[in-house]
Amino acid sequence: MPYVDRHGRTCGYADIEDQNQVGKFYRRYFIIANDVAAFEYYMDNPLNLPKGSRPVGQILLSTISTARDAAKLRPKEQFCFAVSTPDKDYILRADGEEDKVEWMNKLNNASRIPVPKQKLEENENVENEKTDDDTLEGDTQNRKIISYRTEIVGGVVVRTPVESYSDSDSGDEEKNAKKSTLPSTSPKPPHLIPATIGRNVIKSGFCVKQGAVRKNWKRRFFVLDNLGISYFKSDQDKVPIRTIPQKDITSCKESPLG
Repeated sequence: MPYVDRHGRTCGYADIEDQNQVGKFYRRYFIIANDVAAFEYYMDNPLNLPKGSRPVGQILLSTISTARDAAKLRPKEQFCFAVSTPDKDYILRADGEEDKVEWMNKLNNASRIPVPKQKLEENENVENEKTDDDTLEGDTQNRKIISYRTEIVGGVVVRTPVESYSDSDSGDEEKNAKKSTLPSTSPKPPHLIPATIGRNVIKSGFCVKQGAVRKNWKRRFFVLDNLGISYFKSDQDKVPIRTIPQKDITSCKESPLG
């Protein structure tokens, strides 16, 4: 059962699967070390090891996208859960169902990216002060904005819908979902290649992004390369929700939200 030590760290024993051999597990002592922002594991409890012993493995908390049940990944093993990172999934096995749930909750809480509290309070105040007119305006904003091209053909006025630009995550996700279901034999352009493959990645990782229309916060996987910055719904997606070309980026500065 994971417990909290005198340093405020979540610790305990669990088994971790060999990265090169499915089904082979090793007993290790794990520590969620918030002071170094890492999920570390040792051969044994550091108190039982020589002073100064280093962990045999480490997973940075900033790279953990989720800790989830791994029953489908390892159907023959009990109490398994997966710790997902952009590079791979780490399969761990707890001592029981209660231990497994506890480890997943602790890891998800430790790796969660906090949303600025000030902005959350502002959003709550705006939500509480909404009137019927505000609701109507919000509904209008959420609808898809369509532009029309007007032409005169044979003396008749013809209005043709033209696709308009939108910075909404949901709209882009729908379009990308449809694209991903269509088979294609032509080479994919660079921005359609998975985040960790075929890109000159400068930096990548999870951040929370505020929507342009609906001012809620969503966790997204960002990739910065020499072409620009792209963000994905998850680190496993092949198609980005949006790519901002490098030539369109004029500045990058810290938000006053903190």
